[in-house]
Amino acid sequence: PPRSTLFPYTTLFRSMEAILDDCHGLPVVNFAPRDPMILENEPADVMYVLIEGNVEVVRGGVPVMQMTAPGSLLGEMSALSGRPYSATVRAVSDVTVYKIADPGTFLAERPVLLLRTAQMPALRLDNATASLSNPMADGARRDEFGVIEDVFGTLMNQAESRIVGRS
Repeated sequence: PPRSTLFPYTTLFRSMEAILDDCHGLPVVNFAPRDPMILENEPADVMYVLIEGNVEVVRGGVPVMQMTAPGSLLGEMSALSGRPYSATVRAVSDVTVYKIADPGTFLAERPVLLLRTAQMPALRLDNATASLSNPMADGARRDEFGVIEDVFGTLMNQAESRIVGRS
């Protein structure tokens, strides 16, 4: 693949390794399969850094993604925004994480880690928007994006109905 395709992933994995390095000495917490780690709409009072295991992110009762990569951040979007957690995170397997209590203060005191933390959702957003804008990129089959088209089509139809007054 061309370098431009690999660059975001290379940057992401370097950031994840660096985040793990920055967390040495923090409390380590273990979760058993199905244990909730973060609850949607609850105040964001903790952030986790995945050491090992498999976690599932669920938003509005819908599984959104699973994460297994060491250095993955859990609860970082709420830590950065100051808003309640936007999703539930639960253990799929035995999970080991670093626990960051009071993530806002913790990150404010560590500007390099704050930058790395901000890079993670920025890179995920960039990758997601790139996939949406060019569904044929990276050899993706057209039918893999049919669901996305259906969702956006439904949303657009609902919006048009409201504008025209056809609700």
